[in-house]
Amino acid sequence: MQSESTDKIWTLIECSKIALKKGPEVWASPRLTNASQEDSLAYIQKCATELEQLRQEDPNIVFVIATESTLDLYGIVEGETIYQRMARLFQSKIENYNESLNLFLYQAVAAVRKIFKGTVTYAAGHWEKVNWEHFDVIGLNYYRNAYNSSVYREGLEKFIGSGKAVAVLEFGCGSYSRSQDKGAWSFEIIDWNQPRPPIKGNYTRDEGVQSDYIIELLTIFDEMDIFAAFVFEFIETQYPYDKNLIYDLDMASFGLVKVHSDGKWEPKKSFRALSEYYGDKFGLRDSASAHYTRTVIYIIKIKKTSTNTLTCKR
Repeated sequence: MQSESTDKIWTLIECSKIALKKGPEVWASPRLTNASQEDSLAYIQKCATELEQLRQEDPNIVFVIATESTLDLYGIVEGETIYQRMARLFQSKIENYNESLNLFLYQAVAAVRKIFKGTVTYAAGHWEKVNWEHFDVIGLNYYRNAYNSSVYREGLEKFIGSGKAVAVLEFGCGSYSRSQDKGAWSFEIIDWNQPRPPIKGNYTRDEGVQSDYIIELLTIFDEMDIFAAFVFEFIETQYPYDKNLIYDLDMASFGLVKVHSDGKWEPKKSFRALSEYYGDKFGLRDSASAHYTRTVIYIIKIKKTSTNTLTCKR
């Protein structure tokens, strides 16, 4: 675990260096899953040390110190795995975890402030009631789905009057019919209990649903003057595309690109729509490389026990 975590920090820093050379602002988020709070705090501090050294060379770095810690860490919500903790949160509807969450976040921010001198935020799940007093930016993982679509704007408005900038650090959906109604739960259509996981039920691939969802929410964020917004996510290699719909796991992926069996990836409608949206916004549509190299959001996610997310914003 320790050596793997060290490797992850190295990858996060190296990716940040590459991104900063391209000109975006980097939002770096070290993520250690299924870890104790003590191990996570130590990991966050190591990342803070590395990111501060990088920040002294280029100040365009925001430190997202953790993500949905009620799910990621042991000891805030009972459960040995993320899925067990998720079930306890959303099925049992427990409500006594926010005090433990905010104690952990207070300790994390206090430790980070001693090292990292730049902007600090946290990526909160919609169920988490975070004390934002100690953060510079309010960070929300905020998906739209069937149950909150009618009050989606209201959910953001309650944070806007706080006097702090508000950033939506995750939003997105899958690429199949009605996936906009599932939002963050788009991935649930896969049966992982089979030797070759198939799609559960009868779903039709529809990249337009994902594309429309992303642009509709970006339009809302622009209208509400949201400080920053990040699509979840660029690529999900564990959800490969297949011409046979039964095994087309990419339908359940949040990725802007689909991954083929040979490892090569191909832009989806959402990738192009996102490029065009910001191409129009910043006058980049005439660039020959607009569809590919001027995508506004660039996310690198490293999938193993620990996960780092590097998000770059123009």
